[in-house]
Amino acid sequence: MRKKTLTFMYIGESHGFHKQKFNFSTKESFDVRTEDDGKIILREEICKKKLSAEFWGKDILEVNLLVGENGAGKTTVMRFICQWICQLSHKQFPVETGILVFKNNNDFAYIAFSERKEMPIFTNIRKMELHENGYFSDFFEDIQLIYCSNTMTELKIAGYDMFQDCSLPCRLRQANANGHVMGEDITGNFEHYEFDRQINVALEDEKFPIDYILMEIHTYSFNELDGLLSHHKKDMQGEFHELMESMSDNGASDSQEDLLKNRLLYALFMGLIIKMLKWGKKYRDNDRNQVEDRLEKIFVDYIIKIIQNRGKNLKDFLKDFFKELFDECHNSYQNSIHREDYGSYWEDIGGYVNQAMDFIGNKGDNQFFKGWAAQTATDKTEGETHAWIINLKENKENFTSFWKVYYPIASRLENIHFSWVASSGQKSWAELFSELKRNKDSIPQFPECSKNIWYLLDEPDNTFHPDWKRKLINEIVTALSDGCGKKQVWISTHSPIMLSDMPGQAVTCLKKTSEGNKEVEDRRKDTFGQNIYVLYNDAFFLQHGVIGEFASTKINKAVKGLGDIEKKLMDMYGQGKQSEESLEEIVNEIVEYEETADLLAEPLFGTQIKRYLKNCSRLLERVKQSDKNKH
Repeated sequence: MRKKTLTFMYIGESHGFHKQKFNFSTKESFDVRTEDDGKIILREEICKKKLSAEFWGKDILEVNLLVGENGAGKTTVMRFICQWICQLSHKQFPVETGILVFKNNNDFAYIAFSERKEMPIFTNIRKMELHENGYFSDFFEDIQLIYCSNTMTELKIAGYDMFQDCSLPCRLRQANANGHVMGEDITGNFEHYEFDRQINVALEDEKFPIDYILMEIHTYSFNELDGLLSHHKKDMQGEFHELMESMSDNGASDSQEDLLKNRLLYALFMGLIIKMLKWGKKYRDNDRNQVEDRLEKIFVDYIIKIIQNRGKNLKDFLKDFFKELFDECHNSYQNSIHREDYGSYWEDIGGYVNQAMDFIGNKGDNQFFKGWAAQTATDKTEGETHAWIINLKENKENFTSFWKVYYPIASRLENIHFSWVASSGQKSWAELFSELKRNKDSIPQFPECSKNIWYLLDEPDNTFHPDWKRKLINEIVTALSDGCGKKQVWISTHSPIMLSDMPGQAVTCLKKTSEGNKEVEDRRKDTFGQNIYVLYNDAFFLQHGVIGEFASTKINKAVKGLGDIEKKLMDMYGQGKQSEESLEEIVNEIVEYEETADLLAEPLFGTQIKRYLKNCSRLLERVKQSDKNKH
């Protein structure tokens, strides 16, 4: 297979960058120089410390760390990589001035551009020809770009199949793209969407960081239902109310498992009816809700059967009810302007509903209901919500069986909600590694063995504990070492912790200048295996010292304040002039600075301030004694 990497990038003048060079290879190095006459020269340089071909493992060709303060340009670099490659893959030259050098197995090729056209440069490296049959013209065909971010930053690159944006804003939009599918609760929709994306990875991965799942079942109130039914459907409203009252009784069973089973079965029944009524209300024909009309036609007979036979093989009545309802709606929408909408959303749902009801309503020993622990119910004006928690790792097989039959109808239900019981850091970890492990389906048109997947992970460590940050590089490399294609990875961070896992030649340090420009700091320090405390003390990260700003302010105030007190006391002692008010003010200041000294963990500062305090206390006693002698 072809092993492809982006080895070098040059940004001419854009977004605060001015003639900046980025070497992304740990095996080769390139440089760009501009002559006095404007001639641009690209050349390969000697790479002093080369990494072995399989330093990161067999599947990962390169890993690069972009480090820098806020606003230093880390995300901008990632945007240029994605945007330029997407444009070039469509044989379009970017508007910015730039140079890219690619490696295809052992061959190098460059492409230079400016103002949407090819830019001439001087080099002995082969030029990439974008025209048909040109050298490297098919280079981008089997490359997938995947951008991941759990911040509100997105790259805003659209219209390219090779680019997959998994940033938080894009995931929020996807979760709420269809109001009739997911409902109007933006955060609820997002949690549902994230859970759906991650659960399959959680079921397969032993190292998935979250143990517990929360299931919430909402019981609709009369007001919610009445708001969906037309005013002229009074008889149906009364029947619905009777049914809902019967649901709240739930069979009067003492068994926690039976209680959960009944609540889930009724919730599935009511949830689908409510969803269908909402859908029919949104997609009307001549101001008529076709779903409501079909429901009215079959409703009364089935409601009576369900109420009379509650607890007696209820699932069979429900299955028959939905079969007839779906058949009626299917026939009704055949001549509707919304026929295609109905077909795409509801046509195949009947079979999945039957499978889910068979699983939930099984009279036998259903292990799925044994692992759940009931939580406190919440009672609101819009209805009750009952909650249960399960340990996924202890009940993985049982939950897997349920999820297989439930997942196809999950998006049609607003009243049954699954989410992780987890911290924001755990959820971020789950999102990141779920995305990394889903890459096997990224390029379906190519066999697994010939993929080239380039990951751009933008501050993935944002919400992580320091120990998780310490492990992150190793976990990423392990997750991507799956025998599925070849990868290149860029990771941006503010944290120096991850530097200890990165060879210096794989690190790009970005900084902001006093003029507001963004620059690559020209340095290749030895970082691999370095003590994390040493890395924290690096002036690149802490240009203004290694102590927090608030503590530093307190220390400086104490040092300056004690110096001023010492001078005041010397003047008082020499001139013999003092007042009770001024002495009391000095005593209060000394007490404040003593508190700061007692809190200090750094012995050097603490010792120095205590020495000042001792001098001031001695002078204060002299002044007081001098005042006594005068009287």
